[in-house]
Amino acid sequence: MGNLLYSEGNLDSAGDYLKRAISICDKVMPGAAGQFRANLAIIRSEQGDLVEARSLLVRARQQAPSAAQATKG
Repeated sequence: MGNLLYSEGNLDSAGDYLKRAISICDKVMPGAAGQFRANLAIIRSEQGDLVEARSLLVRARQQAPSAAQATKG
């Protein structure tokens, strides 16, 4: 849902959904949580919050190295 909202330009709602997904997946699917963190990092970057975006990417790289790689461009 977060990615769909992002694609529609609804960054705030997308971020909310991704944060919920991260909270759930941290406990049961850390790799998925890493991917969601990488997606949330993109949103935070677009919103101008580069400090949080970087922090999210650092954690995403720890949880899912391929997810953090996918955000490099």
